Amino acid sequence: MVFFILFQLLGLWYGSGIAATDYVPRLDEPSHIEVLPPVWRQLWFITVMALAGCLAVGAVIGLLLRQNFLRKISREQQALQKISDAIQSMLTHSALNDVVQVVHDQLMALEINFHTLTIHHVLDAETGACLSYEVGTCKKVVQYESINLRVVAMWQHGKVRYRPDMYLDAGGLDPQKFKNIEDRMGWPIRAILDVPHARGLLALHSETSHGFSDKDITFVGRVAEYISLGVSRAEDIMKMEDALDSARKLANAVERSPASVVITNVNGNIEYVNPQFEEVTGYTMDEVLGKNPRVLKSGEFPPEAYQQLWKTITVGDVWRGEFHNKKKNGKLYWEAASISGVKNDAGAITHYIAVKEDITEKKEMEKALLESERNQVLVTTAGAAAHEINQPLTVILGLTQLLISTIQDPKVREDLEYIERAGQTIKQIVVKMSQTERYETKDYVGGAKIVNFANHKESD
Repeated sequence: MVFFILFQLLGLWYGSGIAATDYVPRLDEPSHIEVLPPVWRQLWFITVMALAGCLAVGAVIGLLLRQNFLRKISREQQALQKISDAIQSMLTHSALNDVVQVVHDQLMALEINFHTLTIHHVLDAETGACLSYEVGTCKKVVQYESINLRVVAMWQHGKVRYRPDMYLDAGGLDPQKFKNIEDRMGWPIRAILDVPHARGLLALHSETSHGFSDKDITFVGRVAEYISLGVSRAEDIMKMEDALDSARKLANAVERSPASVVITNVNGNIEYVNPQFEEVTGYTMDEVLGKNPRVLKSGEFPPEAYQQLWKTITVGDVWRGEFHNKKKNGKLYWEAASISGVKNDAGAITHYIAVKEDITEKKEMEKALLESERNQVLVTTAGAAAHEINQPLTVILGLTQLLISTIQDPKVREDLEYIERAGQTIKQIVVKMSQTERYETKDYVGGAKIVNFANHKESD
């Protein structure tokens, strides 16, 4: 377009000049028209052509520079897009290695003058614990942990730091430490660019002094923003993996628990029972899902106790107590239970969980022990009573024998002999009572058990 306009103007001007040389004025016309000499017309023509050439060259150069700039912008955008894609494709926190590799490769493709890329992730600011990802001469990511308070300080400072020539100004870095870094790297470090990200530091090392331009620093700053997203995503994934791992461990523990575990919704309908519940109650999970734990109700738990239970757990407290429940086969059993609410992040109760232990055997043992203790008290009391009974009983037997020997009336003697036999029986029981340490019980009216002194076992 520029060439076209210039040549149109030039043609008009040059044509007008030629017309001026061919024009011959009439005698009656005023002779005031000056004709431009041919030499000047040539000079003007050359000047305009030179100007047109300069403009053309400038336009071409500008076009080339613009295309080069656009290509560079496009390459940078493509690099950022690839980094973003790598971050979005992360499925595990260990995939951060892949992100670091992509960052390294894209910076290399943009011909940024660096030798080593290191991304530090601060794990603990107080101790200086860092997890670092480094790509050097091997072109592969090397992951390592270290204590690096310098990285923590620069991260907390939050500003980009560029040291263009470490040999002239190490920026306060201890010379020996700097030498150690060079020895570890295996090549000289002349320039260092440190750019903070959300959870640490992105560091580029160059073996060339003044190795990073202002544009490089700006672009690396944008990369650091993407790194922040990647590290944050890695942290989120790590937390999620930890939560899933904890959930798996908890689920495994619940599945293998020797206690029955029941989970209900807020309405009390069963959503989960563990294998121990199935073993104790005889009900399978499918049989109780969606049902209320009342399926185990035996009728021996007072209604007011149920009301107190719900009143306790609905306000977020833990209820502890015992149930006398009924199995699927109708057999009664005892359970010690702990019931509490499960809350979401907002603090609202979404479920209830009951952990229950079968204590039937324990209850039977306690009952037997109580009965044994009660009978032991009875035996001890009986021993003392036997001592008190024995003396008057001896008198009674002695008088009875005396009367038998003196009275001749057969009827009276028969009664006295009966009294003596009964007294002797009582005496034997009294003697046994006084000597009893181990005893047996026998059933009595009403389901009670009494001590059977008649078949007692004397102490050895």
